[in-house]
Amino acid sequence: MSLDRTTRPLDVENARVFDYRRDVIVELHGETPDGEFEAVTYVFRDDPDDAGLQSPEIDEAHEAIVYDALADADYTVA
Repeated sequence: MSLDRTTRPLDVENARVFDYRRDVIVELHGETPDGEFEAVTYVFRDDPDDAGLQSPEIDEAHEAIVYDALADADYTVA
């Protein structure tokens, strides 16, 4: 799956991590430059046979925020 590189920049105000059995979800909340609320979600697969979460493709602008949120919640990405 390819990310749409034409997405508007997002001023992230909040990052939350949710654990749903075999999936860990990172949800970013923020505002676009137009002042509209937007949520971006990334789903990581938690495979018990691997040493960490399997990462989806993450927009370059969100990488640091996503990985920081996961680290704060004590998750490791493989």
